[in-house]
Amino acid sequence: MVSSTADTDEKRHFSLDDTDLACLIALQTNPRGTWRDLSACCDVAERTLSRRLQRLMDSGYIRVIGELDPVVVGGGPVLHAWIRVADGLQMVVAEHLAQLPQVQVVMATTGEFDIFTEINLQSVEALSDMVVRELPLVPGVKQVQSQVVLRSFRRASRWRIDGSVPTEPVLAGAVSLNADEMRLLGALMLDGRASLGVLAETCGVSEPKVQRMLSGLVDNNALTFRVELEPLLVGYGVEAILSLQTQPGATDDIALELAKDEHTRCLFGTSGRSQLFWHVLCRDIHDLWNVSTARIGSLEGIISCETNTVVKAYKRAGRVRRGLMVE
Repeated sequence: MVSSTADTDEKRHFSLDDTDLACLIALQTNPRGTWRDLSACCDVAERTLSRRLQRLMDSGYIRVIGELDPVVVGGGPVLHAWIRVADGLQMVVAEHLAQLPQVQVVMATTGEFDIFTEINLQSVEALSDMVVRELPLVPGVKQVQSQVVLRSFRRASRWRIDGSVPTEPVLAGAVSLNADEMRLLGALMLDGRASLGVLAETCGVSEPKVQRMLSGLVDNNALTFRVELEPLLVGYGVEAILSLQTQPGATDDIALELAKDEHTRCLFGTSGRSQLFWHVLCRDIHDLWNVSTARIGSLEGIISCETNTVVKAYKRAGRVRRGLMVE
């Protein structure tokens, strides 16, 4: 994200030191870990760690959330929509989209289109309705270009502040969720660190059953836990989406290589002219230049690359943003 003046001022007012970063890195590694487990992981005293992380959570700068992978659970389609709007209406349209419950991501971008949005839909019929009727009729929208996510190579929950790259899980195919699992997921989307007791009460089942459901969802890669924060808060000042057109036979190899890149926030295979949607986080514009030139140039089979920088995030992971704060 090319940071706005307001966001930069907020970061100066609420800066993180090396201890804060160490605590956050430990939390990313084990989002549901106890304070003691996290303390052992990062060599920060348990009391200090709990105080630092609780401060960030209470202030609204970080949230731990459970995240469903709609591709794994075989749910409805995930739509990526690039939107061009009338002059002066980018903020109005973006804020309208951010209020829609099915919309997961809304970002203002540079380039041919003004707004990128990701929308989780319940059915093919809902996809058709969104593309044909709902998005084009939003006041201020001039043009919509739509793509459907076909495969997840890396989700944002796998991104790490320190640039490390966790091993990607081996996908075992689509799974279906029952009513109890859906209730559990809903509770974890609100608070990924909720205790087993709270989850059991919310779902109306026993704690052992909650533990079994939780373990099963994680083992099947249907559920991941995400430490949600604005990248600018931890030193990533430039954010971009690279749309890659690839030779058909090279797409998988390119995707598997980029999934291991330290800059990758998320990576999806999509329908449309571009086969890969590559969302990257960079320290500065020089870092982005190297990613979009040298890194791309080192891979065989890429036909073209279109780079769109992110100017402002209005919503991520289904959570509205207010500057650096996650609602």
